[in-house]
Amino acid sequence: MHLVVLGAGALGTLFGVKAWEGGARVTLVAREAHARAINEKGVFLTGPLGGDRYASGEGLRAVTDIAQVEGDIDYLLVTVKDKDMATALESVRPVRDRVKTVFSFQNGITHEERLAEVFGWEKVIGGVTIEGADMPAPGVIEYALASTSYFGEFDGSRSERVEALAEVFRRGGMSIETITEIKVAKWTKFVQICAASGVCGATRLGYAPAVRTLAGAQLYVHMVKEGVAVMRAQGLEPGNYFINVARIKEVGNLPLVEAVELVRTMAEALYQKGFHGNTSLARDLERGKKTEVDALMGTMYRIGERLGVPTPTVRAVYWTIKAADEYAR
Repeated sequence: MHLVVLGAGALGTLFGVKAWEGGARVTLVAREAHARAINEKGVFLTGPLGGDRYASGEGLRAVTDIAQVEGDIDYLLVTVKDKDMATALESVRPVRDRVKTVFSFQNGITHEERLAEVFGWEKVIGGVTIEGADMPAPGVIEYALASTSYFGEFDGSRSERVEALAEVFRRGGMSIETITEIKVAKWTKFVQICAASGVCGATRLGYAPAVRTLAGAQLYVHMVKEGVAVMRAQGLEPGNYFINVARIKEVGNLPLVEAVELVRTMAEALYQKGFHGNTSLARDLERGKKTEVDALMGTMYRIGERLGVPTPTVRAVYWTIKAADEYAR
């Protein structure tokens, strides 16, 4: 199996390493400094879950342009951020016919449609994760949060290509499930990442440090409940996904006070385990980069608006972060 990761930053590199450790040949398409560090020394995994070790050897390499990738591409994992999606999709056109299956772990809810415009729906499968990683330096991945990730076909069927991909990551040490309701899993994550990114972006605190506070938990719960209402307006019910980090279904169903207490308890447990990390949106804010606020909270409140579902908290947080986003540009 040959897996190519397009936009191999923190998350893409982490999954690439895990696939390589599971027996796949892996090519990481990365920025020049990161690619050079990987080819010279390998990937150094650090952080609470990284083990302070190098991953390097035959079958793991990095390039700076997808046109440099050799041979057929059994699976293409796209991990660029929303703001870079158009450029990334244009770059894959020369190798499009060599790609057998494509999937994405991007935040947001519309990326598969954009992949299908280039590759056709027959090549697109669904992938959902909330694994947490950062890249403090080229070639260095800080692995901070593990959770079960999910793969599935969008038509609800079971397939050999999904099972084969899942098995490679399992052999690499990851928790992976194949499911028939990938759209529900994607929307459940979308609600979670909108709320988590909103709280982290608005408070400039890490997820667990923010949500363990009463005010942070209240903000998070209001955003989750509004997101769940948008899901239900489309006939979707949140699933029991990522329950070690976020119980979206329970938070959506519980009364406000009980929901706040639940998420504070979960955040405190994460905090005590040393997980003080931030979301990628909040890290981009800290670094003065353009964020994914439009792909996240902006998309959520606009879908709610179209469906007649009020999302006042999501909308207020969107404009708060959008102001900083525009200033950074």
